[in-house]
Amino acid sequence: MGARHFRWLWLATGVIASPANAQSDASALALEPTSEWVLDYATERCSFYRTYGEGQDALTLRIDSFGSATGFRFMVMGPAVPNFELPTGEMTVRFTPDTEDRKTQGLNGKAGDQPAVSFSANFLPYEDPKVYERISRREQMAYDARPKQPQPEFERQVRSIQMRFENGRTLRLNLGRMATPLAAMRDCLANLQASWGLDPAVLQSLTRLAVPKLSTVRRVQRDYPTSVLRTGTNAFVPVRVMVDAQGQTTSCVIQIEPVEEDFAEAVCSNLARGYEPALDSEGKPVASLYRTSVFYLIN
Repeated sequence: MGARHFRWLWLATGVIASPANAQSDASALALEPTSEWVLDYATERCSFYRTYGEGQDALTLRIDSFGSATGFRFMVMGPAVPNFELPTGEMTVRFTPDTEDRKTQGLNGKAGDQPAVSFSANFLPYEDPKVYERISRREQMAYDARPKQPQPEFERQVRSIQMRFENGRTLRLNLGRMATPLAAMRDCLANLQASWGLDPAVLQSLTRLAVPKLSTVRRVQRDYPTSVLRTGTNAFVPVRVMVDAQGQTTSCVIQIEPVEEDFAEAVCSNLARGYEPALDSEGKPVASLYRTSVFYLIN
C-alpha cells in the first residue's frame, strides 16, 4: 500500500467572507418551521433544534454549543440536504443582517440514514477576514483569545440562515425571533459551566480567554495517530481542557461520543501542557477552560 497523505485542520468558529454571491439567493429553497424550538441538555453540550419543510423538502436544524455563548456548531439533516461522497466541502453561510457570505468548511455525513452537513459559525456580526491576512499565526491566536460577547442588536435582526453547498444547492431557513431560544441556550450554558466547577459570572467578565502556546498547537498538528491513519479514519473531536491560574492543565474531556480511543488520546496528550491562563476583569490569572475542535482528515 502506498503512503497516505493527510491534513489536519484546526477549526475555529470564525468564517471568511466571499464577495461573490453576496446577495440573498433568489433560487434558494426557502423552508418554514414545522415545530417549535426544542432545547436539549447534555453533560458536555447545550443544543436546540427545530424541524422544517415536508416530504423531500424536510430537514432538521440542530445548533450545539460545547461551552461558548456565541460560537456554535450547526447541523442540517434530512431529505432536503445534499448527499456528498467526500467527507468535507466548501460552503457559505449567511445570516439575515449579513452584507457578505461567510465561507466555512462543511463536514458531510449521515444522521441515521439521512444525509447531514455540519459546520461552525459565530452568531455574531460579520467580521472582515482581512484581519487574519495581515497578522502572524501567533497574533491570530492572541486575537482569538479575546472574549466574544453576545451582540443583542445583531441577534434581534436575525430572521433566517442561508446555506449554499458545494454542489450549488441553496437552503434558506426561517429562524424567527431568536431572543428566547438563545436566552434558554445561555441559561443552559451557565448550568453547564457550573457543573464543570467554574463560575459563569467570572467567565463572562474575562478579559482574555485561556490560550494555548504555539508549541501546543504544533504538537497537535504534527500528530495523526498511526493506527487510524492506516485505516483511513477521519474524525471531528470537540474537546474541553481545564486550565488553572498557573496555565497548567487539570483535565481534558472529549465532548462527544463515540470517538476512537486513539484520536481521544492523541488530542488530550498533545493539549496537556503549554497555556497562557485566562485573565479576569482586573487582569489577574484565573482558572478557566480552553475549548476547541480538532478535525482529522485523510486527503
